[in-house]
Amino acid sequence: MGSRNRGRNPAFAVLAGGRVSADDYGAAEAARLLGLSPRRVRQLVDSGGLEAVSRQPLRVSAVSVLALRATRKEDVQEQENRGEMASAAAVAATLERALSAVESAADRVESVYRERLAIAASTESALRDSLAAAEARATMLQAQLDALETKPPEEPVKAPKSAGKKGKKWKRKGR
Repeated sequence: MGSRNRGRNPAFAVLAGGRVSADDYGAAEAARLLGLSPRRVRQLVDSGGLEAVSRQPLRVSAVSVLALRATRKEDVQEQENRGEMASAAAVAATLERALSAVESAADRVESVYRERLAIAASTESALRDSLAAAEARATMLQAQLDALETKPPEEPVKAPKSAGKKGKKWKRKGR
């Protein structure tokens, strides 16, 4: 290995002739592996989130890239797990609200049914009373009719004649 890697970890060595070791990545390649932009990779190098092997051109330690990638995968997996749990909780909450709404609707339907049943019973009672009154009136009228049919007819009453006065006859003129 060349003189350029004095004081450095041999895993990050720059080979003789300026060739970079297979243990580091350029900014674009590191960005692709991490699912980030090259600019974000540079920001992570500046903040210490990634270890740079060289700055001109930027070369990032493969170990730090892979470590950050593993951490990001764990974070993503944890977020997905939390998301799945949150989704399950959201579904459960939605189902609870739906069940409550269905129960409320069922209670309302039952209440309306009972009200209408009471109205129908009241209407039926009123109709029965009306029918009984109509039947009583029909019976009374039939009895009156039967009484009239069995009774001999009365002779018509004649109006008294006026004594000695004759009615004046009027004649039309021209006859």
